[in-house]
Amino acid sequence: MIRLIVLGQWGLAAALVKSSEAVLGPQAGLYPLDFVQGDTADSFIRELTLLAANSLESLILTDSPDSLISRLAKETASGPVVTGLSLPMLVAVCQRRSQDADLAALAGLAISSGQQAIRLL
Repeated sequence: MIRLIVLGQWGLAAALVKSSEAVLGPQAGLYPLDFVQGDTADSFIRELTLLAANSLESLILTDSPDSLISRLAKETASGPVVTGLSLPMLVAVCQRRSQDADLAALAGLAISSGQQAIRLL
């Protein structure tokens, strides 16, 4: 199963993972990593490298395309990094991941489900 690494700032990643698990139940291979006060770029890269280590493919979902953590993820990751993280995106990717989707398909789903969730009510 493809590993999902959720990156955010100030608790966003942990909150979105917790919310997605409230909807779907516990998810194996789903890891939040938040950049919080006291973190440095080097410490964040070390934690991200540990999460992404070994032979499993990883998809990284992150909040803003212009944030430091997105830039660090792009420089560090060997797999795709998708920005614009939202709960609908995360839930859709978790659901599809359990159906043996490949990495490219999951990255595409993350983008399309994130876009489709944006609406003017």
